[in-house]
Amino acid sequence: LALCDPKRHKTVLPEECCLELTSSELALLTPGLGNIYETARYANQVIWLPPMNNSQGQQLRLLENAYPKVLHLDWHTFSGGKPLDYFRPQPYVMHQIATFLGNFIAEARLQKSFSTRLSELISKARSTNLLAHTAILNDFGSSGANQFANLIKERKELK
Repeated sequence: LALCDPKRHKTVLPEECCLELTSSELALLTPGLGNIYETARYANQVIWLPPMNNSQGQQLRLLENAYPKVLHLDWHTFSGGKPLDYFRPQPYVMHQIATFLGNFIAEARLQKSFSTRLSELISKARSTNLLAHTAILNDFGSSGANQFANLIKERKELK
């Protein structure tokens, strides 16, 4: 995609992540639980990429519901499909994600839509001092990963 400049964008090892987050203007990450807490504590701005598994999707939904101003992309936001229920059984969710991903790889239209939507979110991140991703620390503290994981577990048990 045109947004990827190897001189400015990179993947880092987990042990380098905190240092990179503190010095980065903007981080693009999947919504894994570790990423959620690391960005809340260290990142200036973050945009959540589409979930790559059911638990990331569940965490994204909880973030969306609790903190509506969190900047994120989900598969349906650029594909035109309906939102995926990440709380359904794992095999179903993983099949749906694989289908979205396969379509994304194959269709230039979806890649363009993703790029356009990501550009909009980047502009929004740069034009605001919105730090919605840090609110989780106020609610759960810096060691709240277990509490957040319990929310997901409770939600699953309600279904």
